[in-house]
Amino acid sequence: MTDNLLNQDEIPVPVVKELSSAKIALITDGGLVPIGNPDQIESSNATRYGKYSIKGLGRLDPDDYEVSHLGYDTAAVSRDPNRLVPVDILRDLEREGVIGKLCESFYATTGFDTTPENSTIMGQSIAKELRAEGVDGVIFLSSI
Repeated sequence: MTDNLLNQDEIPVPVVKELSSAKIALITDGGLVPIGNPDQIESSNATRYGKYSIKGLGRLDPDDYEVSHLGYDTAAVSRDPNRLVPVDILRDLEREGVIGKLCESFYATTGFDTTPENSTIMGQSIAKELRAEGVDGVIFLSSI
């Protein structure tokens, strides 16, 4: 028998019913990090994640990001990081009123060979931060 690490009163999470007023966050397990990998996120079997500001950005610039991930061909993301973390598209949706607001940071880790235990610990920590920031919904972006 496994222990449930989430409180029962947190399950199920309510559905976001009104996107036009919702604050939306972006999370990826595709390993997108700022150049230099400041949080030293491992390229496999990750034990940590990073939170990276996108405040004031209309899109991610490939000169500012790299990929720390061994599980997929990262060439397309290296050319255009918005294909993994679509800040450009979400900013358009924000301007059009489809979503209320894009969270001013995105979260990233590496999913390749990461243990369920580490994934759970990171996920719970990120969820706590998102709740504290008043985030209403998350788009989870994975590498292909």
